[in-house]
Amino acid sequence: MTLLDLKNIIIGSKDYEEEFVKAYLYIISEERIKKFEEERVTRHYEFEQQQIARQHAIEQQREQREFELEQLRLESELDKLRLETGSIR
Repeated sequence: MTLLDLKNIIIGSKDYEEEFVKAYLYIISEERIKKFEEERVTRHYEFEQQQIARQHAIEQQREQREFELEQLRLESELDKLRLETGSIR
């Protein structure tokens, strides 16, 4: 049986109501469009959250590097002061 045969059987049925079928197909298509849009919004939200998390991680790494650099500067300054103090004595 082909698709055309099936269509003709359905349309030829005494129980076939064209307006009901049109309304039902409209509802189905609207539900699919709504679902597609909800999925798109969800994907966009998840993408934005991932971007925020990445930016946060980058900022934390930058702050950690700055902290470590400041520690090295302070240690260097302390070593320099120790050398100067040791040479004065």
